[in-house]
Parts: sequence; structure tokens; C-alpha cells
Amino acid sequence: MTEAEFPHMSDGPIRRIGVLSMHTSPLDQPGAGDSGGLNVYVRELAASMAAKGTECDVYVRRTSPDVPEIVELEVGVNVIQIEAGPYGLEKGDLPAVVDLWTQGVAGYLESRPVDAFHAHYWLSGVAGHHLKHEFDL
Repeated sequence: MTEAEFPHMSDGPIRRIGVLSMHTSPLDQPGAGDSGGLNVYVRELAASMAAKGTECDVYVRRTSPDVPEIVELEVGVNVIQIEAGPYGLEKGDLPAVVDLWTQGVAGYLESRPVDAFHAHYWLSGVAGHHLKHEFDL
């Protein structure tokens, strides 16, 4: 790799990563509803990065009004719930709100920028691709 191929990588260390996980949240109890291995993976990945000094903002789609908008999962890991469509959407209906969710994430990034993105599942990948270009990452 050369600096010309990846100019954004020469800006210094990655201090904060935006973890995009539209369809599953590390706050969800494994085995409840549709949650399972991926939410555990996202939680452990973010916790491991934070333990090594890289803060993680995990962006998820808000599925209930009962959980605060921002939850500190542990030191260095925040789960940010983005309003996008009605509560109770099935996973198969999420593509219809991915653009709305992406706009919500972009709103947070204006005031709390990240150095890189890590996306899970294709819905988050669609959002990550758009955000990468919008924020020149």
C-alpha cells in the first residue's frame, strides 16, 4: 500500500471507529427475538477495540422508545440508537429505511466524527459506503 492509494490512512492513528450495525444491537439479549451471535460479536469487537484505546460508537436502529438514545455500554463504547422507520419492523422491511437510517447516522457524525467505519450485514454496508464518500473516509 502506498500513501497515494490510501491518502486518509496517513492522517495518524485511528482514535474512534463508527461501528455500523443497523439490524442488531449489542444491547439486545442473545436468544431474545431475532438477536443472537452477531449482537454478541459486535459488543465484544467494540469492547476489545476500546480496551486497546480506540473508542467505538456503535450505531444501531432504534427499536424501542424505552431505551435511551445513547447508552454507554462500557468505557469507550457508546451505542447510539438512530430513529428510522416505525418500531417493530421485520428484518425484511429494513431496506426501505436504510437511507433514513444513514441520514440519522450522518447527523451524529457532524458533531462526533470518526476516523473509520466498520459495517456488519449488507444493510450497514450500504450505509457505510454512502457515509464513507460523504465524510471522505
